Amino acid sequence: MTTLPKKKKLKIAIIGPPNQVITKNTPGGTEIFTYNLCRELTKLGHKVTLFASKSSKTDARLITNFSSRLMDNPKYTLNRTRMFMLLHLLEFSSFVQRQKQFDLVHISVFDAQTIIPLIPMITIPHVMTVHGPFIHKDIFHKLLGKNYPKINFVSVSKSMAKLFLNPYPSKVIYNGIEVNDFIYKNDPEDRYLWIGRIQPEKGLKEAIEVARATKINLDIYGRNRNPKYFNKYVKKYLSKKIKYHGPATHFIKNKAYGRSKAFIFPTLWDEPFGLVVAESMACGTPVITYNKGAMSEIIESGKTGFVINSGDTQAMIEAIKSIESIHRSDCRKRVEDKFTLSIMGSQYEKYYYELLEKK
Repeated sequence: MTTLPKKKKLKIAIIGPPNQVITKNTPGGTEIFTYNLCRELTKLGHKVTLFASKSSKTDARLITNFSSRLMDNPKYTLNRTRMFMLLHLLEFSSFVQRQKQFDLVHISVFDAQTIIPLIPMITIPHVMTVHGPFIHKDIFHKLLGKNYPKINFVSVSKSMAKLFLNPYPSKVIYNGIEVNDFIYKNDPEDRYLWIGRIQPEKGLKEAIEVARATKINLDIYGRNRNPKYFNKYVKKYLSKKIKYHGPATHFIKNKAYGRSKAFIFPTLWDEPFGLVVAESMACGTPVITYNKGAMSEIIESGKTGFVINSGDTQAMIEAIKSIESIHRSDCRKRVEDKFTLSIMGSQYEKYYYELLEKK
């Protein structure tokens, strides 16, 4: 029997989001993905270098030339977009000066459109995980023409590949989480949960409407990114039954998921993936959500939660009444079978080698 030669371990550069620190407790999905990717690739034995903001905490080597706190400096309040672009350029420039040190670069930023025009400057194989939609898709249809270098896009769901990247080809690799970081609980309290960034598209207003209609206890966690929205649709409904707890660290999230009967998530936009959904199910907590984006790919409706037609509030109310029919062990198993960090890391590793063999 012939023994296949071992593939060499790679020197991998990862360009992360520049506007947030990358840590285990980072609140954003793209930032958590980047932290987890560094963690798993390092575990697989690769030499990983992360280009990110100061104060980031990672298993990889960290290269940084700036602080994400520049975004919050009052001097730049009127020019946040320009500052955001500048941070991207500083980070990318830092990588370009060092790119010959690496076998491959993996770009992991939410606003991919800020990096795409710079792709021709990359001289080594690259991968770009796209975490969200292109804001000006018509411009990029023109930009990504036949004379533009091929971009090795990765979509985090089939839905995203179809909705956001079509007609450009992309490989689908689902996001993963470290399941053992999440404590499975089979005995929840009489409470429900909403967690996410507080913006209209995340459906907090709708979750509160459902909570008030069903008189359930609802715990709310998340950064208040939109004070006007919060004051109009959230603040006036806070009570003994509906409570806002502020942003959640990993430890707090873990407890909140586990003690909740269900995660009420009436998202209004096409979720590219939804890490909070996988995290919730890892704790055994089913998810009740609208059929937007990747929700039907992550959740088995009727088995690990309920995926409901968008806007059907009555169906969401009925789902809450039926939540006891869901076996929490099925939620955990779904994540263990499909959405682990180990599976994600292995699939990216395989894709890296495929690209390097084509080099």
